[in-house]
Amino acid sequence: MGCFYSSINQINTENVLNSIDVLYLTQSWNIIKTHNLQKFAQDVLIKTTNQSPSLRQFWISKIQVEGNNYDYSQSESCLKTDVSWHIGLRKYSIQLISILDKLISIITNENHVKKDIQSLDLSENIFLIEYESFM
Repeated sequence: MGCFYSSINQINTENVLNSIDVLYLTQSWNIIKTHNLQKFAQDVLIKTTNQSPSLRQFWISKIQVEGNNYDYSQSESCLKTDVSWHIGLRKYSIQLISILDKLISIITNENHVKKDIQSLDLSENIFLIEYESFM
């Protein structure tokens, strides 16, 4: 039984941010960037995930490894062990933060948020992790 990443297609981009939100977001992000994005990605994001059962379940369902099937009857499967998904999240969190950094850097005001999100051209397999990365 494989995992699904259909939730990425259900992101509502209407009225996401107002001008004050954009200002606070960019100011906060600039502070984080000056201190070390990798540390933020690996420490803060991982700790938040560990403390939030719903966020933890989200990541467990999103991180997938091709060829991780014991019966080889499916083309993909979920990683369900704590160690596997945690290792994947640590590596993948840096990629996620890079995408977030790109998104924040192109947001100029609340009217551009929807267009800017679409301009990132995020593919449906954004949450897939290759099997070889765990070898």
